[in-house]
This record gives sequence, structure tokens and C-alpha cells, in this order.
Amino acid sequence: MTLIELLLAVVIVGILGAIAYPSYTNHVMKAHRVNALADMTKIQLELETLYTGDYESAAQGIISAGTCSFCDTDTSRYTLAISASSTTYIIQAEPHAPQTNDDCLDSTTDILELHHSGISEPEACWK
Repeated sequence: MTLIELLLAVVIVGILGAIAYPSYTNHVMKAHRVNALADMTKIQLELETLYTGDYESAAQGIISAGTCSFCDTDTSRYTLAISASSTTYIIQAEPHAPQTNDDCLDSTTDILELHHSGISEPEACWK
């Protein structure tokens, strides 16, 4: 193998790496987001299962210090929270770096939300 062939191989590997790395990081970010969305849905199912006329009492004990005992979300990527009253609830997942660079999040809505009525925000993240 000549020096020119070796340099050509290094250039090709460099170009492939430059193309593949951003795609890989986007895939990892989306995988963590999907995991958080799935856990938010698990929390919603648990809230509905424990509901006895008051969502506030049903929400107690599901999330402690931003973590959920039956959830798979990486706490270094998202912090989960429930805001509940007697008749409503909002489940939130607040992203942490590097999830804050997710393309589906915008500057006005940088937290994933799932409402008791089925509304999910931001809409682009739930597609």
C-alpha cells in the first residue's frame, strides 16, 4: 500500500465519520426522548389505575425526587414530575443536556407534557 492509498483511505474514513456522527447523535437523542414519552404514558396509566376520585392522592408516591420507580428514563437526560389536583394532572419531563438540543423542542415549549385530557406538548415531539 502506498502513502497516497493510505491517505485516501484516511480521507474516506474521515468523510464517513463526519456524516455518520451527527446522524448517530440524533438517533440517540430521539431514543432517549421516546423512552421518556413511554414512561410518561406509563405514569398516566398508573395515575388512572390509582384514581379514586382524586388525582392528587393518586400521584403521591409515583415520582420521588424526579425519578419514577417503574420508569426506564435516564435521570441524567430527563427529570419527571407530576402536577396534580383533584380533577386534573400534567405529567412533565424536563430535558437536561444534551437532550436540550432536541430539534422537536422549541424555545417556548422546552418541556415535554402530557395532560389528563390527552393533550401532549410539544406536538412535534410526540409524532
